[in-house]
Amino acid sequence: MRFHKALLFYSSNFGIKTAIKLVFVPRMRSFFKKPSGYTDRLVDWFFNLFARNCLIYQKEHTQSSDRETIETSNIIWTLWWQGKEDMPYIIQKCHQSLRKNSNGREIRLLDKDNYNNYFELPKQIEEKLKKKKISFTHLSDIIRLIVITKYGGLWVDAAIFVTHPIVASGQFYSVNITKNASPDYPFGRWVIGVMGCGKNYQPLCFVRDCLIDYWERYNAAVDYLMFDHIMLLAYMKLSEFKEDVDALSPSLGNIHGSRYLFNKEADPQRFKELVNNNDFLSLTWRFPYNEFTDDGKETYWGMLLNKYDK
Repeated sequence: MRFHKALLFYSSNFGIKTAIKLVFVPRMRSFFKKPSGYTDRLVDWFFNLFARNCLIYQKEHTQSSDRETIETSNIIWTLWWQGKEDMPYIIQKCHQSLRKNSNGREIRLLDKDNYNNYFELPKQIEEKLKKKKISFTHLSDIIRLIVITKYGGLWVDAAIFVTHPIVASGQFYSVNITKNASPDYPFGRWVIGVMGCGKNYQPLCFVRDCLIDYWERYNAAVDYLMFDHIMLLAYMKLSEFKEDVDALSPSLGNIHGSRYLFNKEADPQRFKELVNNNDFLSLTWRFPYNEFTDDGKETYWGMLLNKYDK
């Protein structure tokens, strides 16, 4: 977003002080060749916004040894808002891979017609959904946190291709990509597209409440990755969450690293490393994957289907 448009957007949606804090100062620091400090500034903005939530969870919720685990519920949650019958081809293949590798867990596919069988959205969120003041992307952030904190279990995004039987366990689980992420990238400790917890897991209850509070107050996302920034706030302020996150074993691969690789000619050795090092692969349905290149060579997508679509 261009500087003047960003200033206007932040000023009109969040006020001039926020525009200065999150747009003007970071841009000026970058102009003078200094680190922008944007992530720290945004987390601090969220902390000021959710100071009361932080205080409540820090005082009232303490870690206990008898917390429920992901395995207690044995559920895998996923969402395709339009319903299974309207899944694009790539999403269909991802869903098939999820069912094939569910490892005995129950799969619950949520959509616009059945979600209220499991929970009720807050009234203000429902109204904003009807008025298109909240996107489906940000709605899904709220939904995933509601179901895994209410019922427990694992959330897997619809565009995730699963390559091995799922073995997620513990009070909190996610994919840790710190081994292959940039040291400057603060969110590699978790992947929100693959995330689970035991029922009523308090750190994610905190994130859930913050997201709902945010969308009841505002009509625009302060940042596309605001979910990650609130997770980072929880990591910094809730010792229980920090301990659970730090206990995750780093993945050998990178769940996001292959998204734009699949239309390229496949190298068998690189493909082997890709699937051996990643239990989950993040894909996209927004453009087609082809099984062969224009000159007839098998692509990574074609090789993936050949190996798993049987």
